[in-house]
Amino acid sequence: MPYAPDGPKDTDGPRGAAAGGDRGCAPGALPSALPRRGERGAAARALADCLATAAPGRRTAGPAEPGGTTLRAATLSVTGLYCPPGADTCRASSIHLTGPRIRYGQGEAATCLAAEELSLTGTVLFRAASLHGRLLGVLPLTVATRAVPPVPVPFLRLDAWSHTGCG
Repeated sequence: MPYAPDGPKDTDGPRGAAAGGDRGCAPGALPSALPRRGERGAAARALADCLATAAPGRRTAGPAEPGGTTLRAATLSVTGLYCPPGADTCRASSIHLTGPRIRYGQGEAATCLAAEELSLTGTVLFRAASLHGRLLGVLPLTVATRAVPPVPVPFLRLDAWSHTGCG
């Protein structure tokens, strides 16, 4: 049965923009917190379908900027994600990283930082040439912030996450 955060819903028939609406991208249709383990696959597919339907044909991540910043973490959790149309920068109400590793620059002049956890709250702005991880711990995803469709996403989690080309 398809993922339904508030219980089963009628999901027969076409969904998304091709069906004449964006019901699949409605805030109530997307997870607002990390789903239970048995529901993560369906929730990840619902979120991936929403993003694909909202912006068909948008490019995914391009090559990373050489010598830029690289950020890796065991998990990235984002609440209140929104990437305005035509903008390279996304915003969120909070970002939480577990096991972050940050590297800026190359060679001996590089700066490296590590922590157990890192939390950012308020209006958090970010940009990346490439974001990669497992959506809700299940589906592999690689995308650039410029390619994220302008759909409000209440909750997003990427496991084994990496990020390159910050601005």
